[in-house]
Amino acid sequence: EVKARLRPFGFFFEKSLTDLIKGIRAHKDVESQLKFLQNAINECRSEVKSSDMDVKTMAVLKLSYLEMYGFDMSWANFHVLEVMSSSKFQQKRVGYLAASQCFRNDEDVLMLTTNLLKKDLNSNKSVETGVAISGISNVVTRELAADVVDDLIKMLNHSKPYIRKKAVLAMYKIFLKYPEALRTHLNRITDKLDDDDESVVTATVTVICELSKKTPKILVNLAPLFYQLLQNSNNNWMLIRILKLFSSLTAVEPRLKHKLLNPVLELMSKTKASSLVFECVNCLVMGDMIDETDYEVARLCLEELVEFFQQNDSNLRYVGLLAFLKIGKINPKFIASYSEYILQFIEDEDVTIREKSLGIVQGVVDDENCFTVVKKLMLQLVPEESSTSNENDSFPKLFAKKTVLSEHYKHEIVYKILEISSMDNYTNIPSFEWYLAVISDLIDLSIVNNLQTGDQLGEQLRDIAVRVPSVRKEVVGTAIKIINNKDVLGKLPAALKYTIWLAGEYSEYIKNGDIFIQTILSNESRLELAPYDLLELYIPALVKIYSNYVNKDPTYWDLDKSDNISSLTNRLINFFEKLSNSKHFEVQERSVEFLEFFKVILEAIEQHDLNASEPPLLLTDALPSLFNAWELNPISLGSQQKLADPDFDLDTPINEEIFEQYLKSDDDDTDLEEFEEELYEDLGYVEHEEQKNEQERNPVVDELKKKEREERLKDDPYYLSSDN
Repeated sequence: EVKARLRPFGFFFEKSLTDLIKGIRAHKDVESQLKFLQNAINECRSEVKSSDMDVKTMAVLKLSYLEMYGFDMSWANFHVLEVMSSSKFQQKRVGYLAASQCFRNDEDVLMLTTNLLKKDLNSNKSVETGVAISGISNVVTRELAADVVDDLIKMLNHSKPYIRKKAVLAMYKIFLKYPEALRTHLNRITDKLDDDDESVVTATVTVICELSKKTPKILVNLAPLFYQLLQNSNNNWMLIRILKLFSSLTAVEPRLKHKLLNPVLELMSKTKASSLVFECVNCLVMGDMIDETDYEVARLCLEELVEFFQQNDSNLRYVGLLAFLKIGKINPKFIASYSEYILQFIEDEDVTIREKSLGIVQGVVDDENCFTVVKKLMLQLVPEESSTSNENDSFPKLFAKKTVLSEHYKHEIVYKILEISSMDNYTNIPSFEWYLAVISDLIDLSIVNNLQTGDQLGEQLRDIAVRVPSVRKEVVGTAIKIINNKDVLGKLPAALKYTIWLAGEYSEYIKNGDIFIQTILSNESRLELAPYDLLELYIPALVKIYSNYVNKDPTYWDLDKSDNISSLTNRLINFFEKLSNSKHFEVQERSVEFLEFFKVILEAIEQHDLNASEPPLLLTDALPSLFNAWELNPISLGSQQKLADPDFDLDTPINEEIFEQYLKSDDDDTDLEEFEEELYEDLGYVEHEEQKNEQERNPVVDELKKKEREERLKDDPYYLSSDN
């Protein structure tokens, strides 16, 4: 009571919103701040029950602020409703603010709010009407929309443009929640396109533009009206919305494309506003007004976008690049003459611009600039040098900080290098030797940057080896270099699946096969821990390399060669023996097969005549025949689909007797379940189950069940007991 009597004299004892914010900032650590916030919530709980509307309003305002910290204020919904009904506008506005935060899912409160909203909508004070319209747009539900739509429609004819504008915008939310209103009141909205106030017209265009994204068909009839606005309006914002509207309408009415093309191009050439130029280009692209042969229209658009690229504002460069990318997707030849800008973008300081430029770089790459583009991209993968200092220097040597690149972007760089180098059957690369060096460097850079690009890089090596026989020797050399790199097994094992296959498939290009096998097996302990799918390929590859090595000179044999091959064979036998106990079936099967075969080879070498001039036939004839029957050749894309279907007769039964039995079982309506039961019975499973059930039966339980059944059936007139 004392506080209430002192309040008219300016003495306030409750904390204001300013005090709350200062208190939160004063408590730096998490624990003290959380305790302060909890105390503030408790204070608001008591203050919101006050009969003094000023205290209640301040409590609601503080709760609205605390709600942004994640505290629930739905418990105060009815107190918020009390503040909304205040006769003072400042308090009413606070109530509507809080309502927009906590009324959305409380249908009970919204039912009580309906009459208040209707009252405020029809208030003589425009500020109250305005805040009511804003509140409706924030908390509207289907039921509330049906109740207030008629009152809101009346506001479209309000004397003040401020109210008409807010009413038009609020009707969009009404249409979303209550689509039935769109059928009956759309014409009332379109009438506002002729409003005297430009802000009302702009709001109307905005609402119709947003509606066109959801239901464009019902708005096609308005195209002539918006066409006039497009030609006559000087409001850039309205023109932007109209262009967005036409982008949606052309999808359902293709005839608009020819009508709009010239006006949009004319508007694009006249305006100096960058935002409007971008929307003009976007309208032409999204409205399908540019096809693959419209070089002149594309040139006009690209020339406008070039001005975006010359700006210092990275936002303008980015949106210009977005439009550039859309035009390039229509026909890559459109942007071929603008390669200088794309090459600048792949080194832009803004990483988002770099990422977008990667999407169109393939459209400007040719045999003249491929080397430059690949170099620019690869340099971005080179890690930043660590700062070093000389002991005699007073200051450390500093390096300029490079732009921090995400792992995703680094992956995209590798993929893009492979794409632009291999497209059009490798027509852009200077030479295959250069490209093999690039792939080798990308392997090293992927290891340094922890990038999982082994599959893509290895597949590219395999593709070159299969399709270009003249460079197979160089490909195998690159593959051997990758296999001998000890870091690859631990950080990029996927690449080894392809390189070890290449080494085995084209092992005739390996000069010293014995040394290469010894090098691989020297890392045997780590190799045994490799992924199973990699070991599956290592086993046959080692055998192929061994086969080509021992048959380098099939007509020469002496004691030194015998000892060398015996030692190599023993080494492989030991390796296969360790893998023969593998948990993986494929690894175990392959290692066991070759283990037994190599034991036979070793026995043949040991029993071979030392004075013989030729190796054992098992080495020269049997072993090579396992792999050299057919050469793997490339085929063109789609060749598999051209093969004729084999002449299989799928209608004639393979076994007539079984087929007749099947038809007979069909005629007798023999059920599959009965067939299965008979089969299981023949196999003895049913008898086994019955024996098992008999063992598990409890005689006491069986007796009780029997008595219950007899009691249930004794009054049944259709049941004959055994006594009768």
